[in-house]
Amino acid sequence: INVIATSLITNFVNLDFLNNLADNIACVVPTEGITYQAGLLPRAILAGVFNGTSSALALSCGGSAGGVDTISYYFSLRRTNTNFGKITVVINSFIFAFFVILNAIAQVNVDGMSVNNAISNMILILLFVLIFSIMSAIVVDLINRYNKKDQIQIVTKEESLSKLLLSNIPHGATIVHAKGAFTGEDRVIIYAVVSTYETKAAVDLIRAADPHSFINVTSVKQLYGNFRKRKIK
Repeated sequence: INVIATSLITNFVNLDFLNNLADNIACVVPTEGITYQAGLLPRAILAGVFNGTSSALALSCGGSAGGVDTISYYFSLRRTNTNFGKITVVINSFIFAFFVILNAIAQVNVDGMSVNNAISNMILILLFVLIFSIMSAIVVDLINRYNKKDQIQIVTKEESLSKLLLSNIPHGATIVHAKGAFTGEDRVIIYAVVSTYETKAAVDLIRAADPHSFINVTSVKQLYGNFRKRKIK
């Protein structure tokens, strides 16, 4: 569905307003041979935003846009525990580098372009496709939550909350016995790490069982150790 929708929109939907937007961002007089070159940067940025949104929406539905997305999805979830976008940029960088080198060779041997001009064009193309790839990766990582994790810290009197949490969330937890500084009463602190898309369900569950619990949620930058990951179908 993603590939078909992208093809139909690209070929049949009038996107002239995006060209006008890119030209306006470039802030140049629309003279032939100037506007296109000056508008490459906003076009690369806009294309990256739309491409990243497309890939992220497909991922959020349990699918992918195909191609590199499929490879990146597998390695980000199952192998490296790294954000999807970073892996996409690395893979695309090799593909883009290979393309611009072949393109430069063709320009020299077939079109008769000088070596210096071919190298300049190669660097220019590589620069803009990398901008496109990086923008796409940033958008994907902002929207896609499947490989992001949160740490939930629960301060409560009810130690049984840990069993409730374990029976509903497929991850472990750690209990630390503590004492309230103000009241001097015994407390337990329950630590758990969950996927970001599981955070709301876990917090709602805890609040329903113990409305007086104190919950702190923080984003996890990197995680090492055994963590149950979503099965790839």
